[in-house]
Amino acid sequence: MKFKKVEIQAFRAYNEVKNGTFDFTTKSDEIADFISIYAPNGFGKTSFYDAVEWGFTNNISRFLRRKEDNKNSAKAEETNYIIRNQFANMNTESIVRLHTTLQEQPFEQKIGRLRANQRDFKFEEKETIKEREYFQHVLLSQEWIDAFLKEDDANIRYAKFIKSFGDVNLDNKYNTIIELIKHNTNMIYGLEHELQELQSKINFDFDPEILSKINSEIEKLNAKGEKIRTVQFDYTEKNIQQLTDLINERITDLKYEISKFQEKITSIDSAVTGENLSNINIELYFDNKEKLKQSEEKLTGLNKIKNQFEQLHEAERAKKNKEEELHKISQAQLKFLELLAIYPKYEDVNKELTAINDSVDKRTEELKEIDAKLKPLLNALNEISVKLYLEIENRQKLASKLASIPELLKSLDEKNTAKKDLTLLINSYTKRNYEHEERISIITKEIKDWGQIVNQISADDFQVPENEKTKSFYEAIKQLKLRVNLITGLKTDLSKTETEIANANKLNADIEQLISKGADIASKSQSSVCPLCKHNHDKFETLIQNISENTFLSERMKNLLSLKTKNKQELESLLNQQKEEKNVILNTINPTLNSLKENQSKEVIARNELAKTIEGYKLKAQNVDAEINKLLKELGDNDVEAIKKDLDNKLTESSRISEELKANQAGILSTCQPLEQRRKIIIEHEIPYSKAKLNELKETDAYVRIVNFIFENQVRDNGIVPEFDKRQKDFQTKIDTVKDEIEKYVKLISAYQKALEKNEEEAVLSGIQKIEIENELTNQKIMSFEYFIKSELKINLLNKTKDELRKLLNDTNSIYKKKISQKEDVIQSFEKTKVYKESVLPFLKHEEFKRTENAILEEKSFLEKSVHPKLTQERDLLSEFIDKQIESFFHGKLINSLYQKIDPHPVYKEIKFKCDFSTDKPRLNVFVTGTNGNASIVPTLYFSTAQLNILSLSIFLAKALNAKDNNGNSVDCIFIDDPIQSMDSINILSTIDLLRSISVNLGKQIVLATHDENFHNLLQKKIPSDRYRAKYIELETFGKVKQT
Repeated sequence: MKFKKVEIQAFRAYNEVKNGTFDFTTKSDEIADFISIYAPNGFGKTSFYDAVEWGFTNNISRFLRRKEDNKNSAKAEETNYIIRNQFANMNTESIVRLHTTLQEQPFEQKIGRLRANQRDFKFEEKETIKEREYFQHVLLSQEWIDAFLKEDDANIRYAKFIKSFGDVNLDNKYNTIIELIKHNTNMIYGLEHELQELQSKINFDFDPEILSKINSEIEKLNAKGEKIRTVQFDYTEKNIQQLTDLINERITDLKYEISKFQEKITSIDSAVTGENLSNINIELYFDNKEKLKQSEEKLTGLNKIKNQFEQLHEAERAKKNKEEELHKISQAQLKFLELLAIYPKYEDVNKELTAINDSVDKRTEELKEIDAKLKPLLNALNEISVKLYLEIENRQKLASKLASIPELLKSLDEKNTAKKDLTLLINSYTKRNYEHEERISIITKEIKDWGQIVNQISADDFQVPENEKTKSFYEAIKQLKLRVNLITGLKTDLSKTETEIANANKLNADIEQLISKGADIASKSQSSVCPLCKHNHDKFETLIQNISENTFLSERMKNLLSLKTKNKQELESLLNQQKEEKNVILNTINPTLNSLKENQSKEVIARNELAKTIEGYKLKAQNVDAEINKLLKELGDNDVEAIKKDLDNKLTESSRISEELKANQAGILSTCQPLEQRRKIIIEHEIPYSKAKLNELKETDAYVRIVNFIFENQVRDNGIVPEFDKRQKDFQTKIDTVKDEIEKYVKLISAYQKALEKNEEEAVLSGIQKIEIENELTNQKIMSFEYFIKSELKINLLNKTKDELRKLLNDTNSIYKKKISQKEDVIQSFEKTKVYKESVLPFLKHEEFKRTENAILEEKSFLEKSVHPKLTQERDLLSEFIDKQIESFFHGKLINSLYQKIDPHPVYKEIKFKCDFSTDKPRLNVFVTGTNGNASIVPTLYFSTAQLNILSLSIFLAKALNAKDNNGNSVDCIFIDDPIQSMDSINILSTIDLLRSISVNLGKQIVLATHDENFHNLLQKKIPSDRYRAKYIELETFGKVKQT
């Protein structure tokens, strides 16, 4: 994929698309393979690279590297716009178009509509288009690779690499395996400690036969109906406690059962003696039952007489009810006879009502005929009135419009004058705004230059160029450079001393072992000849003393440690001096930098205020234009005389139409007048009089009473006379029937009185009450005794004789005594088991400890022999895979080849990237080896800033040259921002030759940006556009491409 053109509108530094179009085609209309973009710092080079990346991937990777910091900075901004141009018109769409060889249509990315408090950039990796992530590999991430190479801690370097370039999931798996190995080791140590504690607790003081003894007793209990598990070898203390609880519970239950049986025996005795709740015994129970039987027979006879008295009273009540019914029927008959008397009067009123209703119906029909004639006339009259009103209103509007023409012409002149004034103001303020933009651009460049110097000094990079800015403190910079060389030399000396100390420690250990063995040999042989050096001493004791007092290594170690201390002190002193001198320089620069930033802030505020003022005037100008167009429309494009003539003609025609409508209106009114007068008489006089007369007739007494009778009895109007005849007959029949019933009750009452003449009702009722009370008391005693026998002994006394009950109680008493004896035997057996149980716990604990010991040994063996080897194997496989992945990422051979072409080193030829997985935290080491492959150095300690930049560029180019898209095709474009920082002239020429070779020989499109005008001009000489497909572009000011 190569780029033909990049169009940027309202994005970052670029506002209008005409100023943000980068055309990568040559004069011969070919796609350029080498493009150089020159612009001073702050003109929009980085914005161009952001636009290209965002336009293709929908994200900007440099914003994501310090995502949280950038997010917090964005929150502090007052505006919602992070990537949209701050000064773009609200109606201007933010858009980036990328014209490439990959497809006919350009790739297009837009900033969508924002909700309230929503920012236009989310700082989220998930926003990246997944199918286009590969494009980030061809954008030079110089700042990150620098930070990655300059990182001193190899652990942090590895973590940075994995986060930005590596397989994070794979690294997470590796860390999980490491944690599992740690956890497995900790578990093994824990099991060993647990095993030691357990073995100290094992006790051998117990009865080995105790298990068979207790189980024998448990089996006896089970044979007697108990359900107890025998004690097993795997019983725990909890199981023994459960057995103890069971024994205690069963003993308690058995004792409770015995007490219940004893209560039953006591109950049987009380049934015989009568010492129970009922206070009667068996003899009294059966005597009371006989007495109750005799009383019930007497009570039956008395209740029969009582029923006869109740029947007598019922007949008397019925007779009285019938007499009352006869009286009511007689009263109703009298009212009926009154209705018969007034019926003729009702008939007369009804006839008069019918005549009045017929009159009302006729008047109503007449009203309908009048309304039918009036309706079309009134509709026509209404229609004429509306037309007349509209014509009058139209004539008034025409007259008003004719009178307003001079005022409209005056208003049009005023609006045109206002428009000219606003145009002059907008042009004036726009010019002043451009002047502010120019000053902001100049100040921004100054701030950037000073900021670069501050960053270099802060980062201990003292390769600061000598110019007007650095003239005042350049001598101090030179001193710092000399001090850096001294510090580097001291660090090298300190490293060598530490290596010698480590070697001496190892040698010291070996010699001590050798001396110890020599002393052993001399002691065994008792010889005066040294077994190490064969020197003959005077005697054996002298030899032993010399061996023990050997101080060769201790003196050497003392000297090395003294040297190390001295170097450290000197290094610390130099570092403190360097820090102080740096602070002096920075304190010299900061006032200038702060003053520039303050001026920049003032200019930005002034520019923004002007921009708001311009927008306000533009809005006013738009409103004036709209008002002018409206006035022109009303004035008919300024043909005033024609408008006046047309308005006069329309006024004349409107007057004529109004007169015709008035004449038609008068004719219709003369036709309607007699009809409306007749309608008024009917509605206001004739119909109201008839309705009043109807209401008066309906309120007469005879009419009201007969109507109520008809309504209440649901009688039709023509069936009143037959209903009256039927009612008269019904009354007589009812009277006769009720009289007969009264006679029948009189005879019945006489019969009851004759049958009961020997009995008094009060005496009968008193006798019944007395017997019922006695029976209740007797029955309570009987039921109480039956309840006692049933509840206490579960015996039902129904149909049982006295002898049967006595025999049943004796048999039950014997059964309960036998059960008590059996329960006492079981309790005795439980007590025996309880004694054995106390001795079984030590035995079971011993067995439990042995089982636990075996389980721990098995688990420990499994962790050591199965889990640990598998985890170690998995860790080794993952580390090997990650190592190969990192090696494939860096393309080592290609990096070395590229580096040698730019800056060949006389001694160190090969750059290596190696992972170290020997500790829990992986380390990524970067080092350079010599020609023989033995000597190696860390580039961050010994390479200059230029050499590190060249190494960074080599790493990036190696990665970019091997970049593939998702289909495995090569990505034939490379974007590089300022690649020659801190390089000398030889390095720069080598870099140009390398880039030209990549473009020409490998067919790659290289898009390069630089702030160095000399470098840009040198590129044009080394890669001229008339010999190569090359294109050179400049930014003439902030966010504006220079037109050629």
